[in-house]
Amino acid sequence: MSPHVHFEQRPWEFPVSLTLALLLAAALYLHGWISARSASAGAIPAWKASNFFLGLALVWTAWGSPLAAYDHSLLTVHMVKHLLLMTFAPPLILLGEPMRVFWDGMPLFARNAFGHFGADAYCLARTSDVCARHAV
Repeated sequence: MSPHVHFEQRPWEFPVSLTLALLLAAALYLHGWISARSASAGAIPAWKASNFFLGLALVWTAWGSPLAAYDHSLLTVHMVKHLLLMTFAPPLILLGEPMRVFWDGMPLFARNAFGHFGADAYCLARTSDVCARHAV
């Protein structure tokens, strides 16, 4: 057995599908956030929206950045990927209240198409007093 450390460096390729999916989520969120801000005074504040976008950026950093090319070669990079995907990105994304923003930004025909399923998912994202009023 050779005492040399094996280090395989793979070339980095730009992740088009991941980038497009995250940009689509960001565009839908931005549309819903802008429409909610113009419609009501109780809209989501800018700091929560920025947390959502930061969470998406962390997901892209973990999966799509040039650092991801070292994921299978270096344990440290692999563990940083785990930290980004499981510790930092989810709370940031959830702080942005994405279900509320997506539901508010949806056109009326889409809300009707989702029906009670969409209303129930929206209700889960809201506080319990709003859910209690919905159930009545």
